[in-house]
Amino acid sequence: MFTAESSFTGDFKLVPLKWAERARKSYPLESTSTAKAVNYGMYTPESMWNKCTYVISELLNECLVGSWVFAISPTAADLSTIASWISDILVDSASLVLVVLEWFQVLSAWEKTFGMPVLTRQDSEVTYSIVPAKCYWTVFAHAGASWQAKHVELVTQLREKVAIRKAAAANKQKRPEDDEDDDEVDARLHKARKRPQKNENKMQTILPTEKAKAAQQVEQPEEEEAVDICSDDSDDGYIYSDEDYSE
Repeated sequence: MFTAESSFTGDFKLVPLKWAERARKSYPLESTSTAKAVNYGMYTPESMWNKCTYVISELLNECLVGSWVFAISPTAADLSTIASWISDILVDSASLVLVVLEWFQVLSAWEKTFGMPVLTRQDSEVTYSIVPAKCYWTVFAHAGASWQAKHVELVTQLREKVAIRKAAAANKQKRPEDDEDDDEVDARLHKARKRPQKNENKMQTILPTEKAKAAQQVEQPEEEEAVDICSDDSDDGYIYSDEDYSE
C-alpha cells in the first residue's frame, strides 16, 4: 500500500487498457468474485462493473488488489474489524466502488520467524464479503436493498463536494484581466492619497509667511510724530529762538 496525498477516500484507478484495446470491458456482477460473497444478495446481479487496480482507503492509502487490509465486517452484528485480503475491486457507472474481501481469522499464536500473528480461514472455508470503498455500515447496515441506492447518493454528494472545491481553488487564481483592474484601482487610491498631502504642504507654506509678517510688525517700532518747535501755538504770539530758551 502506498500513501496517496492528492487523493481522497473512495478514489480509485481503473485497470489500464491493453495494447490495441479501444474500450474497457465491463463485467456483470454475477460473473465476478462477488457471486461468492455472503452479502451478494444486496446487489443486482445483472449490473455492469469495471475492474480497478487500487482504491484509496480511509487512511488515504492505495490498496491494490492482493493487499492485506483491516475492514469492518458487513455481516457482523457488532461491526467488528476483521483482517482480510483484497480479491477484487469493482466500480460502476455511478462511481460506486465495491471491494471484494476474503476474510481471515487472527489467532492468538505468533509466527516465530517474522514475529507476526498467524492468520487462518475460519473452519478452513473461503469466505467473501462485499465492502464499499467508503464505509457507512454504522448507519446503513440494516437498510436492506435500499442501502445500495443510499450509497450511490452519498458517492454523488462526495463527487459534488470535490468539484466545488476544485472550482473554488480555480477562482482564487488571479487572471491577467483581474491584475489590470487591480492596477487601475491602486493608481486611483495612490492619487487620492496624494491630494490631502498637497493641501497640507500649501498650509505649511502659508503659515510661515503669516508668522514672519507678524514678527516684522513686532520688531519695527512705531514712528513718533515730529514736534515742530517753531509752531505759533504760543499764547503771546511771539516766535522764540533757541537763544531765548538758553537764557
